[in-house]
Amino acid sequence: MFGEVDRLGNESVRTDFVHVILPIWPRGSYYQVGDGDDAQVMALRPHRASIALGIARPWLWMIATILASGTLFDERWRGLWPVTTGVIAIAAVATWVLGRLPPDEVIRRSILQRTIGHGAPPELLPPASVENVRVALTAAWGRHHELPWREAIARGVASDWLVALAEYHREPRLSAAARANLERADLVN
Repeated sequence: MFGEVDRLGNESVRTDFVHVILPIWPRGSYYQVGDGDDAQVMALRPHRASIALGIARPWLWMIATILASGTLFDERWRGLWPVTTGVIAIAAVATWVLGRLPPDEVIRRSILQRTIGHGAPPELLPPASVENVRVALTAAWGRHHELPWREAIARGVASDWLVALAEYHREPRLSAAARANLERADLVN
């Protein structure tokens, strides 16, 4: 697995590649929860950022290593220091900066983690998985609340469950309203 992006705690998006020492072609993207043998892996649609960075990072580091070795050990390459430094900088940015979640997305996925057990947003998952989560969330809400979830959002009820329900029903306006209800509740507390 290469191309780790969207890390949130012990969760991230990764891509499996066909490789010959270095990655050549993506086989599939996955949402991974946990590390090692106990990790749960959910298949995703191809994830562009994970694929691009999964290919770019190792190739950039290979090129940086070749250039740095040449400039250190062969006088004919000494003029390539500016290029070498640039490639190293690009590789470092691709490895440690690119692929991070923006602050709003960290909040969104943290809410999903607390509610459904993982932070995978519905737009990453296959339709069957989205439907399974949607049905489970709706049933869980109905078991514990008399008020329908859409009406609860309209009445200003603050709950992570309402955000997750709106997200997995793919209703962005309701999701924004549910998050606003949470923020108002946080200000009061």
